[in-house]
Amino acid sequence: MRMDDVTDGSNIDAIISRSFSAPVGTVFNQWTSVDGLRAWFAPDGFMVTFCETSAAVGGSWQVELRSEDGEVYLEYGEYREISRPDRLVFTLTQAHNAEIGPRTTVTVDFSDKASHTEIAFLQEGFESVERRDDNVEGWNECFNKLEASLASD
Repeated sequence: MRMDDVTDGSNIDAIISRSFSAPVGTVFNQWTSVDGLRAWFAPDGFMVTFCETSAAVGGSWQVELRSEDGEVYLEYGEYREISRPDRLVFTLTQAHNAEIGPRTTVTVDFSDKASHTEIAFLQEGFESVERRDDNVEGWNECFNKLEASLASD
């Protein structure tokens, strides 16, 4: 999906559709395992330096990211719904220094297609179009890494 498909200002939710050349269970597991998240859950110019997850309803997750110039960011949340391998719902809060972003809710629906997996991604709870657009850009960079990671398996 192109950036201008979701940045028209008509809503404040992030909506992304992507397709991955891997079975649905494999793609789903990349979202709920430490090794999976370490491989892709960082936008360009960042790397995952710490990751933990307790992938159960009510369980928590946390990822620490470090930029190329040493800036540290933290993303964390709680799992709200896990329907393996079809649906994942979790909260996400971003923190950097003393700034803590809004607590958003992410819903990812996974669809098994013959030779690939399609995801429908929705992130709700942004307070501004600018923050939403920044997140859409970051998610698309992460999804590019997810695609590369799945191709190398």
